[in-house]
Amino acid sequence: MRQHYNLDRLVDYSLDEIPDTTMVINPAYRAADGLVRKLVAKHSRALAQFASLHLDESIEPEHVATYELKKSKSLEAVQGLEGEIIKEKQARKEIKKHIPIKQLPEEERFKRLAQPRKHFLDTIKMIAYRAETAMANILQQTKLKPDEQRGFLRSIYQLEADLIPNYDEKTLTINLHHLANHASDKALQILCDEFNETNTIFPGSSLKVIYKLGSFENHRDPVL
Repeated sequence: MRQHYNLDRLVDYSLDEIPDTTMVINPAYRAADGLVRKLVAKHSRALAQFASLHLDESIEPEHVATYELKKSKSLEAVQGLEGEIIKEKQARKEIKKHIPIKQLPEEERFKRLAQPRKHFLDTIKMIAYRAETAMANILQQTKLKPDEQRGFLRSIYQLEADLIPNYDEKTLTINLHHLANHASDKALQILCDEFNETNTIFPGSSLKVIYKLGSFENHRDPVL
């Protein structure tokens, strides 16, 4: 549906106010959480650095002293970060994670994209998609493969047709033009037969819709 029906496409850029009682992430909590994450990442790097320190030289007093000094400083850095992490986690725990949007500072307030029009159009797209799915199910009785069915239907959407009203018989014939080959025509005829069994009335009229496959012939009533 995203690919062929633009399900997630924005339909407008108008904004709506958000109700004051809507709960949102507290900016103070977000900042505190971000600091904790940075410290944890820094601690992981310091710990890795500590673990990578090895005495590669000979066991001479000056070499051992240098190694122990580096190891000691690295350990101090690790332990210092651990203390900071504990401190900041405790500070984060004292901050509410969610607050009503009305408690946000004015500069932190935001609006949301308008929803009613998008919901309405998404509903239409869902109906269209389900209709297409129903037609694809009808095509299972044809020689079309499952991965070809929707492509075949999309080609029909682009197909030219003649609209032929007959007000005496109260019909509206939709005369579809032939496709590229006999197999496609046969599949389209199956769809036409299924549609005709529904006895659908064209919206806003009393004309029954009749789907027909074949070349257009002259009729008494004008072509719309």
